[in-house]
Amino acid sequence: MTASPWVMGRRWLVVRCAPRSEAVAAAKAREIGYDVLFLHSRYMKPVAKKKPRQVIEPYIPGYIFAADDRRCSIHALSKAQGVHDVLRNAGEYALIPDTDSVMRHLLTLGDAKGQIAREIAKSPITLLKAGDAVQIKDGPFALQSAIVESIDEKRQSSWIWVELFGGRVRIQAGIEQLSKAA
Repeated sequence: MTASPWVMGRRWLVVRCAPRSEAVAAAKAREIGYDVLFLHSRYMKPVAKKKPRQVIEPYIPGYIFAADDRRCSIHALSKAQGVHDVLRNAGEYALIPDTDSVMRHLLTLGDAKGQIAREIAKSPITLLKAGDAVQIKDGPFALQSAIVESIDEKRQSSWIWVELFGGRVRIQAGIEQLSKAA
């Protein structure tokens, strides 16, 4: 398995979650602006005389990992819904030691059901921000350069400005259609 640069070589905070609140904590951490690694599986659980319900089962119950990029407040993360606390060691925030080998092990654990592919597929959303120069990968404007105006993470789309016939045109594009310009 090839490790993604989105995961490897980054510093990861260990976040302890409230009981059965890993999914909520991961969603709130993403809202704050953190890149989150939450390894889990989803399945439908049959319920007697009712519609089956979706169950999210974490691979590491009680914990998620948040990338420490120093662009977001750790205090805000520790107060987010579903978060119990951010682990500390001797007063300092605990970062995953020897990040590459530990993260490789976590990726191997989570890749059994394709979880890592889904987590990495989400990464362009958090890596792009308003004002970034991007290139459109496919669609009618393929290979055109553009500027990101805004990102809608829930819809996985963005509004971008494209130069067309000497003027700028505002269009909506899916996040998967964009790549950061070199």
